[in-house]
Amino acid sequence: MKIISNIKDYYDYVSGIYGIDPLVTLDRRNAYFLKDDEESPFSTIVTPNTPTKEELLNRYRFRFYKGGPNFSYIVVGVGFMDYQFEYLRYKDEEGKIVFEVNDIIKFKRNLLVHTNPIAFRKGRNGYCRDKQGNIGCYTSPWAERARFGFTGEQNKLVDDGDAPIPILVGTIIPAYIPAEEMWQNIYDHLSALKEKPIVDNRPDTLKIQSAGFDIKTSFRNIK
Repeated sequence: MKIISNIKDYYDYVSGIYGIDPLVTLDRRNAYFLKDDEESPFSTIVTPNTPTKEELLNRYRFRFYKGGPNFSYIVVGVGFMDYQFEYLRYKDEEGKIVFEVNDIIKFKRNLLVHTNPIAFRKGRNGYCRDKQGNIGCYTSPWAERARFGFTGEQNKLVDDGDAPIPILVGTIIPAYIPAEEMWQNIYDHLSALKEKPIVDNRPDTLKIQSAGFDIKTSFRNIK
């Protein structure tokens, strides 16, 4: 797979292992850092609305259920694979973001549901879970934003248009989806879509780095 991008992500080096297929191209020139998006549930930015763990555990306690933490349920869709993250997100005593992952459900779809190789959807029906493990009905406005590719019709291919592809490095995602698995999922996605060839006008140095090589250490002058 050929990657066109001015920003490196954690799975890019895999191209140096499997080689580059010029017919399968990931155009990531409009990429953005997911960790820096305040409205993303994977953001590492603390805002005035970011709760402490105590506040999170007690939120909606009387409105929905009598007790139980408020887990976030977000599906990270990569090609044919869906990874549902169940976690708590809060700020610690030092004011830093903490992700406490409780569970990850991994399953494979028979059909693609997005043209964007990496898309996000709300998982199940909500964010609240009681002590018996029942799911509540609170949903996230973030998951409904079109730029992140959310759709209620999960059996139809959704054209995400020019929606930007996220850079995942710096989030919790690389810790749970191995680089080779992420790379392969994206490759399978792009192969299935049979993308049209994309012209790469980047300098040779960026092309070499996208292929997984380090310019300083990968090439030597042989006399």
